[in-house]
Amino acid sequence: VSKNEEEPSKEEGPRDGMEIYAGHVDDSACVWRNDTLRGTCFGLRCRGKGWESISTSTECSKKCCNLKDKCITWQFRKDIGCCIGGAVRHGHEGLRSVHWCEPTPPSPWTGHRLKSRGGGRCEWGDETLKGQCFGLGPVKPPKSKQLCADGCCKDPDCTLWQWRDDKGCFWGKTNNCLPAADPVQMHPYIGKRKPVDKKRVMGNGWLRPEKN
Repeated sequence: VSKNEEEPSKEEGPRDGMEIYAGHVDDSACVWRNDTLRGTCFGLRCRGKGWESISTSTECSKKCCNLKDKCITWQFRKDIGCCIGGAVRHGHEGLRSVHWCEPTPPSPWTGHRLKSRGGGRCEWGDETLKGQCFGLGPVKPPKSKQLCADGCCKDPDCTLWQWRDDKGCFWGKTNNCLPAADPVQMHPYIGKRKPVDKKRVMGNGWLRPEKN
């Protein structure tokens, strides 16, 4: 393996009940990178022509394998189906592709809108904001749900706060919030990537032709 390539390795199948919604990886046909794509990947095409009827992760894996350089990444979940595409970044790793995958599995948020503020105290609305709210800016310093709510209360410009254990604290003012997700949408995906030469990856995620 050259220094420009990712070192391929194999990994055991998913744990913690993931196989109920995702399935197991079939490593027999292709060599895949050792990381499993459990979070949502953006930039893949789901249930496209030629793989719209795929119903298992094994079939999805084999489809991507057979497509050679026309598929670098695949991902599967029963409610979404089979998704395939080019190279993607995983979390904050360095790669030229504009497409990326969340490093953590889907998970509901917690948070509330401001109902009233006065005398240094805040009353929050009854609705729990389980869907992600956008436009709240960068992560805030508080390291707990309660401190996040307290921080929002002290900020006169804050009208809602949100917290997730793996993401941290966010607050601000926005009406752009996703609706609460169906429970099945909070289950992890399963997916894999082929080891590729990073220098061949273009901005759109596909590979430059190899030079002879």
